[in-house]
Amino acid sequence: MDLATALPNLGVGVAAVVVMFLMSRVITQIYVSRLKEKDQEFLAEIKEREVSFRTYEKEVRETTLKQLHETTRVVAENTKVMDRVVDLLQK
Repeated sequence: MDLATALPNLGVGVAAVVVMFLMSRVITQIYVSRLKEKDQEFLAEIKEREVSFRTYEKEVRETTLKQLHETTRVVAENTKVMDRVVDLLQK
């Protein structure tokens, strides 16, 4: 094999390596940009879930406070009634 036939083959090999390198960079950039998009979608979904959870949490707290208030009022009324009954029994 002489230099005249080796140089064109060598040039084709170098060109193939360069093309593979450039294609790998392009594919990597596409992959990274897609990962960034997926990350943004995931963060938006997490934020939506967080808002939903906070809304539910607020609703549960309000309901619990209402029930607690009502129970406290009923216990206070029952205590007054029991005080009256005890006063009547002591007379």
